[in-house]
Amino acid sequence: MLPPLVLTLLLAGTQTVLAQTLSNPPSPQSQTLYVNVPQMPELPTGGGKAALTAAVQRNIKYPAAAQRQGVQGTVTIAFTVQTDGSLTEVYAQGLDYGCPEAAAAALRLLPRLKPGRRQGQPVPVRMSLPVQFVLNGMPADGRSEARATPTVASRKNQPVELPDTSRVFLTADQMPRLPDGNGTYALGALLQRTLVLSPDVQAGKIEGRVFVRFTVGTSGVVRDAVVVKPLSAGADAAALQTVTRLPRFRPATQNGQPVAVSLTAPLTFYGPKHTYNRSPGSQPVPPMPDVDAYLQQNIRVPAEVATQQLNGLVGVGAVVMPDGRLDSLKIVRPLCAACDAEILRLARGLPRYQPGRDEAGRAVAVRTYLEVRMPPNPPDSISRVYTYVEQMPQLPNAPGNAGIIAKIQELLGAPVGPAAAGDRRVFVSFTVGPHGGVYAAKIEKGLGGATDAAVLNAVQRLPRFVPGKQNGRPVAVSFMVPVVVK
Repeated sequence: MLPPLVLTLLLAGTQTVLAQTLSNPPSPQSQTLYVNVPQMPELPTGGGKAALTAAVQRNIKYPAAAQRQGVQGTVTIAFTVQTDGSLTEVYAQGLDYGCPEAAAAALRLLPRLKPGRRQGQPVPVRMSLPVQFVLNGMPADGRSEARATPTVASRKNQPVELPDTSRVFLTADQMPRLPDGNGTYALGALLQRTLVLSPDVQAGKIEGRVFVRFTVGTSGVVRDAVVVKPLSAGADAAALQTVTRLPRFRPATQNGQPVAVSLTAPLTFYGPKHTYNRSPGSQPVPPMPDVDAYLQQNIRVPAEVATQQLNGLVGVGAVVMPDGRLDSLKIVRPLCAACDAEILRLARGLPRYQPGRDEAGRAVAVRTYLEVRMPPNPPDSISRVYTYVEQMPQLPNAPGNAGIIAKIQELLGAPVGPAAAGDRRVFVSFTVGPHGGVYAAKIEKGLGGATDAAVLNAVQRLPRFVPGKQNGRPVAVSFMVPVVVK
């Protein structure tokens, strides 16, 4: 482990973090789960999110094992505040040596909260808070009672410390940036592009992730790289080599002065035969803009649909192979034997896709899903694209444009929250088809380079929507949303 003053920021550039799931079963309630409401949950005494974060921070007990190992950094706790103010579905991610458990335990010590409210009614709200673990001098006896350093919110009335370039910071006013100006969300893609797979991974003997901690110094040079979560000797060596070959960064700054910052990045090792649920680079591109609509227009409706008055969806799972072929077709949502056979016939006859690719540009196998309604939707609901309908499309458990933007930022690996000074925006458009699939994603106003590519990839990886409806029929709806790049 690194010395106690080395601070850590977990990055999500490849949508992965070192995580631990804590034991709260999913809520049985079937209500819509919100992420942003006019009146957010808070302590009985009020104070908003800042007071809530400070209360959790005060409850923290620094695990003794983490102190001994010099573990420092941020744990993020996510939880749901139910309509009665109780906390469920607690999840903590980041660090190790008992820090996630300590953060969750501190959260559970809170009194029952005031629930979030929408239109005057209590509603369940999903929230997340950062908890910082910082060693300001190890206690002589190493007792676990030592508390984590208060957050910025709880120290806002205290004097601001002058920058000390001999320190290694957990975070800074301006975090390190790559030479082209892209932020930490682009770092993961750069690492994966330059990663050389170790022989044991190439042979298919092992797969997984290696976490490497390193410091970006005041001159922007990478130093002190160390593996903090190993996979194998070969993979660990390859990961270290990749990190140490990173180009010189634009250094972090605090109060206008360059400072050293410690980062932790995951490097993913997948063999050549791995099948991705979602490609880490570019997604497979169907041979037509909306493959669901193509299937809908070309299907031969079996007689059983009319005679048995069937009405429903037929879904088929498949894998887009590196050469663009559809393989491993399997009915995952059956309706009738003839219906299932018909969609399989259509799927097998599709022209080849443009294959999905990883961060290095290599063609990879990626799972996909096709869906057809029986009987088919009217032609106008397939060919016409609306900009506004009676019932707009929405993501499951993430209503409205706010939910869409939050999900894109989550997939991007960027912090979710309101825009702040210095933040930049990328405007991206896309269409949600009558079956809820996303297609025709396009950058309308971007920042160029890796930033635009990362946003576009995040949009293409959005889950299937609940489709929009006009006059009770599912239709295609176009969107354009701003994505905040911090």
